[in-house]
Amino acid sequence: MKICLSILAPLVSLCVGGCSNIQNFDVPRDAANLPSVQTIVQQVNCELATLASDNYQYIGDMVAGDYVIAVELDLTVNDDGSLAPAFTYTNGLFSFNAGAKLDVQREQNFTETLFYSIADLRDLMNEDRKMSLKVGHPVNSLACPTEVNTPLAGDLGIVPSVHIAMNTPHLASQTKLSGAKAGEFGGYAKFVILKNLNAVGPTWTLKQLKGPGSLAGVSETNTDQITFAFAERAATGTLPQAPNSAATNQAKARALTIIAQIKSNQVNTVLSQIQVNTR
Repeated sequence: MKICLSILAPLVSLCVGGCSNIQNFDVPRDAANLPSVQTIVQQVNCELATLASDNYQYIGDMVAGDYVIAVELDLTVNDDGSLAPAFTYTNGLFSFNAGAKLDVQREQNFTETLFYSIADLRDLMNEDRKMSLKVGHPVNSLACPTEVNTPLAGDLGIVPSVHIAMNTPHLASQTKLSGAKAGEFGGYAKFVILKNLNAVGPTWTLKQLKGPGSLAGVSETNTDQITFAFAERAATGTLPQAPNSAATNQAKARALTIIAQIKSNQVNTVLSQIQVNTR
């Protein structure tokens, strides 16, 4: 975080971390020293590959529904810096207090939406198996990241969420296959990281002046969230569907609607908590 603050007060000037520059997303940086979400995407790929594997417990439902998955990545960084010096002027029996405050707040957001399908994932896994035999060593395009260098590169909980959905008796289903448990569902994983430094500054006393005291405070809050949604592409169980078919586009739209509902529920939850705490 780099926030530059200054204020016109006697003998007071403060610069915290240089001048304005928001690039502090809570993600690693690439070779060009720019933010990269590569390991987050690798983790998403890794967890979805489990659902597309022949060994997955509910692979029959995944294939029968010909699921399309939407994954939305949100990265937000909030920077806050404040400068609030206070002075006490003394003159014999009397003292006068003087103070001022300068506050700087900034926010930056990055949002990206990714689309997958169980059919495409299985095709890619088959291609990897063929390539592995050809080159003589394992090839895995959907491998998990080797380093957890950001919270969203760890376990996102996608597989347990699917397990819950597949075990819900009355989950809405578009498929007409007998016994299929498939339907539409979603969830999210969210991490909030707060870094702050408060009440920083010198205090000194002269004959007629005391100040400026604890004058500076800086903070940075990173909010990282992955929201995911599953929607069926196969209305009749006929496979496969073309990537740009009407069924594919409808499934994508339904998945995005679920993501919007999840985010709306988050907002309503926050508002409810505010109402409870302000009563």
